[in-house]
Amino acid sequence: MSDGHDSHMASAAMADGDGGDADDVAEEDNNGGGQPDGQDDSDADSDLSHEEDGEMAEEEGEGLQAAADSESESDGVQDDSDDDGGPLGDGFDDDDDDNEEDGHPVVAATTVEVPDDLGCLGPDDIEARFPHDTDDPTKQLTLGIIGRTITSPQQVTDLIGQGADPNVVPRLRQKSSEWAGFPYSLVQLAIDDKSDYAVPTIQAEDSHAVLRFVALPQGSSDELQSAVLTALLDGGADLNLEADGSLWTPIGLAIASGNQTAFELLMLRHDIDLRPRGPRMRMELPYAMRPPPSEYLRRLMSMFRHLIQRDPTLATEQRYGYNLVHQAA
Repeated sequence: MSDGHDSHMASAAMADGDGGDADDVAEEDNNGGGQPDGQDDSDADSDLSHEEDGEMAEEEGEGLQAAADSESESDGVQDDSDDDGGPLGDGFDDDDDDNEEDGHPVVAATTVEVPDDLGCLGPDDIEARFPHDTDDPTKQLTLGIIGRTITSPQQVTDLIGQGADPNVVPRLRQKSSEWAGFPYSLVQLAIDDKSDYAVPTIQAEDSHAVLRFVALPQGSSDELQSAVLTALLDGGADLNLEADGSLWTPIGLAIASGNQTAFELLMLRHDIDLRPRGPRMRMELPYAMRPPPSEYLRRLMSMFRHLIQRDPTLATEQRYGYNLVHQAA
């Protein structure tokens, strides 16, 4: 991942002047008061007053707003001109010869209102590139997940039964772009955005090697999303797969997207890896291009509480000598 990718992601910690709600939950967990794994977070949330929730949402909102203000001139794009993908030109770049040259357009199941003031792309603006020799069932599965045209988990199961690879890593790029595209796993692509497209979780590479935020369509329901994710995982998809250059594993993308349904489903898996392998800490605040809705902030706090109950040491995680408090400063 190039330095340019990470430089556009602002981060902050969940802490208040008295040690922070994150510390309070961690202390509760160490004293044996945390919720068992898989239990609904609402029990833990009920211990907090409405006033505390309001303070946390306001505090976090300030952090995300500050991040958005500091990046307001970026217009939702990131310069990726130093990425190893390279332009394809007359052939493939040496680092990109594992993928087909032609991309496949995305057909969206529903209309997406793309934010027109953030330099975003819609599903009709992008295409997916696949590794050489990718079979038709894999392409059909991938494009169906991206465009949300898969309407039942049985379709996922049937396509995997026909040979579709649930661990394929397609690359997304703008149509007419000659650059390699940005890679994602199918589990990542199946997670709906719940930030009102304020947090750039899915990106595609445009014709100038700039990463542009993509507003993908939403699934018809949280139940369908959960069923599709379950079918992928039961079919052999790696829930910890972090595509080369990607900012997150699926659990990290679920958090950044504010998608508590996907988060809770992944957390129930016994082989979930909560420790990110990249430069980002698990509980860093995601960069927001504009203020997300208040409900997003409440879900984010609930997911952070769940993480600390599961692994209290996440609150003290460090990267390059910096912890969450340093990142928030």
